[in-house]
Amino acid sequence: MEAFHYLSPLRPPAVNCFFGAVSHCAKFQGYDLAESDVFCLGEGYKLELIFDEYDQPELSYPFYKTIDTMASSLAVRVHCHHLNPENPEEFLLKLLRDYGPFTATVNTSKLPYLKDKYSVAGYTHAVAVCGLKDSLVVLEDFFIGGAKPCSGTIGVSIQNFINSVNEAYAFKQYTADGVFRYIDFSGAPEITNIMRLYHLKRVSSSNLSSEGIQSVLTQHFDCCRRLCAQGRSAKSIFDLLAYDITTDHIVPSRKLLKATLLQLGVLHSELESTIDLAVKSWTLLATSARLYGRTNSTTLDEVEARYHSVCQIELTLWKLINQLDGF
Repeated sequence: MEAFHYLSPLRPPAVNCFFGAVSHCAKFQGYDLAESDVFCLGEGYKLELIFDEYDQPELSYPFYKTIDTMASSLAVRVHCHHLNPENPEEFLLKLLRDYGPFTATVNTSKLPYLKDKYSVAGYTHAVAVCGLKDSLVVLEDFFIGGAKPCSGTIGVSIQNFINSVNEAYAFKQYTADGVFRYIDFSGAPEITNIMRLYHLKRVSSSNLSSEGIQSVLTQHFDCCRRLCAQGRSAKSIFDLLAYDITTDHIVPSRKLLKATLLQLGVLHSELESTIDLAVKSWTLLATSARLYGRTNSTTLDEVEARYHSVCQIELTLWKLINQLDGF
């Protein structure tokens, strides 16, 4: 039997694998939850310094905090479960019978359709588990690295899937509360623009505070510089930063931010141009980071200057959002 099979490789990709999976599971329940609303109501635009599966510094939005904040804002419950090791296949069937589609945290190295270098190395990843078909676990994966398709409905062997879940436990910081999540959206209110603006302004206040974006960027750069001075690979550190910016976190999320502001009817020309300028500045930081890490054709001082430039534009962006009027 093939280890996997593309059942429908034409789905539009999500910005984030986890948030895309949550959005899909909500739609299955008949609840309209765009990925942009997961970011917005979950206040996921607040970057933080975290350390990834291999103790590398990352600029990341807080995944589980975002889901929990979104659930709290909608007054819905998140059900978390660990894999039952004694009879995992029956346990999957029970979850599907009880819930319908739910999200799973997996290790990318055990999913044979994931191709890019980060996936092959083995990282945590989220998929929507939608059912069983012909001895395959049917997954919706909204963020497939490597070659196209970028997302899709995929069938993987039951053993491959169970292995991928089991191997996720190697990364305890992502699996402490469980590897399966189901959010019950029954009774959740319709999402309104008043709600969206309220949470965006909470994000803006946080990003402008003493613990906000300026502090996080300073912490991240200082950490990268310290690790390089200690002999850690500059290439691996700054390649990951560039990946976080261009592919996995920051620049893609700005498209969702712009979509939310457009939906609110508040995307005036100054705000739109500032978002575009922020995207350009982040991209220049990614380029500078890659050049320093791979070729030393730029200096660490020049990389630091890019951090400062990004910071100033981000502060301007969130000040403009903080000034938006209510409805």
